[in-house]
Amino acid sequence: NYSSTDMWIFASRIAVAVSLVFSYPLAFQGCRDGIIDLLKVPMEKRDNKLTNTATVGILAVLTFLAATLNDVSMVLALGGATLGNAL
Repeated sequence: NYSSTDMWIFASRIAVAVSLVFSYPLAFQGCRDGIIDLLKVPMEKRDNKLTNTATVGILAVLTFLAATLNDVSMVLALGGATLGNAL
């Protein structure tokens, strides 16, 4: 929708990309720790091997879903309903 020669739009796209790259690990760590908490893994068993395995597993599932889902409206509707209900 925007001109490919517009410098402000180019800077805006770079800013969004940087924001995504540097904020994803923060959100992912919370997700990973929440899943480990839901599985009731005791604190003494949480070592680097477990967190690395959980990280690779969660990323594999998310990558598979991203590659196979054609329409993300159901995912967005579920997230919106869940978060809206929590408020």
